[in-house]
Amino acid sequence: MARQDTTPTYTADDQLDFCGELAAACTGGENVRAWLERERPHLLRAYDADFLVNAVERSRAAMQAAR
Repeated sequence: MARQDTTPTYTADDQLDFCGELAAACTGGENVRAWLERERPHLLRAYDADFLVNAVERSRAAMQAAR
């Protein structure tokens, strides 16, 4: 059976289990970075901050475009 590509209905916020806290708390790269440093510092030991911020911003933009 052929695989059918679909647009995801979730964002990096969901994938990283931010439980909507990040989405409600902040927008913009610097705000996302500050939130990560304050609320999820353990993620910054495993992932580069720029990678996480970019992932969140790209997935939010993709969700907005899909709506």
